[in-house]
Parts: sequence; C-alpha cells; structure tokens
Amino acid sequence: MRLKVKPVATPSKTSIFNSGNTGVYASLFTSVLGAATSAYGQRLQGEAEARRLQFNANVAEDNAKNAEYGAEDAIKRGKHEERKYRQRVNLFIGKQRAAFGGSGVDVTTGAPADVIAESIRHGEDDAATIRYNAAVEAWSIKAGAAGYRGKALLSRMDAEGAALSSEIAAGSTLLTGLGTATTNYALWRQDRKKSNGNS
Repeated sequence: MRLKVKPVATPSKTSIFNSGNTGVYASLFTSVLGAATSAYGQRLQGEAEARRLQFNANVAEDNAKNAEYGAEDAIKRGKHEERKYRQRVNLFIGKQRAAFGGSGVDVTTGAPADVIAESIRHGEDDAATIRYNAAVEAWSIKAGAAGYRGKALLSRMDAEGAALSSEIAAGSTLLTGLGTATTNYALWRQDRKKSNGNS
C-alpha cells in the first residue's frame, strides 16, 4: 500500500504578507498615521489657541474689575474734594462775616448780605462742579470697564470657536486621510486584479 502525500500549500500570490504587498500596506499605514498625526496636531493647536484666548478673556475681566475700582475711587475722591472745598468756602464766609461784623456792619441786610450770599452761591456752584467732574470721570472709567467686559466676552466666544474649529479640522483631516488611503487601496487592488488576469 502506497501512502499518498499531500503537497504542502504554499502562500498564494495574493497573500498580504508577500514582499510585493508589504510596500503597499506600509504606504497605506503611513498615510493613515500621517492623517491621524496631522489631526492630532490640529486639535492641539486649537486647544492652545483656546487657552490663549481664555487667558486674554481673564485679563480683560481683571482690567474691567480694576476699572470699576477706579470708578468707585473717582466718586470717593470727588466727595472728599467737595467736602474739603465746602469747608474752605464756609471758612471764607466766616471770615467775611467776622470782617463785616468787626466793622460794625449788619451782615444780614444790604450789601454785606449780598456779598455773603454771592460767596455761598459761588461755593455751591464750585462744589457742584467738583461733584459733576467726579461723576464724569467715574462714568468714563465705567465705560472702559464695559469695553473690557466686551473684549472678555468676545475672547471667550473666540476660544469656544477655536476649540470647535480645531475639532472639525482634525476630523476633516482624518476623514480625508482615511478616504485617500481607502481610494489608493481600492486602486491598487483593481490594478492587482488586472495584472493577475493578464499573466
């Protein structure tokens, strides 16, 4: 009785491990890896931009708070200056009354009363001007604070946009890379079938 020996199967020409295919698969792998790396880089860049914009927003918020403190300080300084000015006016009016009274003149009627009334009126006008100037300064500083808050809001919106944009760009890069690799693989398979059919 004779034993039949079965021949050992050899790898076919279409095996993915034969030397002719290795370059193709290496090329496909590097294409996908390149797309993934590029997508990851885009994502990191977007995150860095978002962090930078968020930092700018925080700086603008701090500037707004400092401006508001400056506005409060302007009002306080204005009140202090007004109070000091009124004290000087009252001291001046007191000296006027003393001078008139020392001369034996009645300060409640006539020209002395008119002079004192005019000093009081000018003092009130000047005190109102001091108060008004402090209010205008405070308003101007508060307007600057509002501008800083607007910058902070825009920076935060830009930060969100940068993060989203980088995610979209990374996804697009990855999909494009995968699509290119898939197309190249399909074209290679098609060429391979044609060349196997011709041999």
